[in-house]
Amino acid sequence: MTLSSDCFALEELKILKSFDGRLLTGVEYYLWANEPRPSDARCEFLMGLKMIFEGDHPLVLTSGENSLAIGVTNPGFMAQLAEKLQKVNQQPVIRRISAGQQPIWQGLIGKVMQGIHLSRHSVLEGYANDALLFDFDQRKLLVKLSDKEGLEAGIF
Repeated sequence: MTLSSDCFALEELKILKSFDGRLLTGVEYYLWANEPRPSDARCEFLMGLKMIFEGDHPLVLTSGENSLAIGVTNPGFMAQLAEKLQKVNQQPVIRRISAGQQPIWQGLIGKVMQGIHLSRHSVLEGYANDALLFDFDQRKLLVKLSDKEGLEAGIF
């Protein structure tokens, strides 16, 4: 999966739209974490976000390896990426954790997602792939590219 375009692909938009009106049942994070050498600083960031909807249908978002764009992918891609990076780094660097108990997700689990809001790209025709706003009626969740690495998720 190469994330280089500044806009979501049509296929990604269709996938995003397919989650309108679905009940959120769980959330998992894919965290990138290096085990540094003594002279290096520890680095950890959110590389992927898996939102699980009723019927065990996951919506998986990733910043990819370079954090240039948000992409819509699948759990298989994240597993393959974790294997690839483990071989390159000779140690696991991506770990998956359950995130549903974190404060930002409390109050969203068990709620129906009303829709996903995207912003139009300022120059290109299409929707910018640097942020998504998930609408859960009374609460909205913003997922965007971090200023540093990976993704950020927070209540909007």
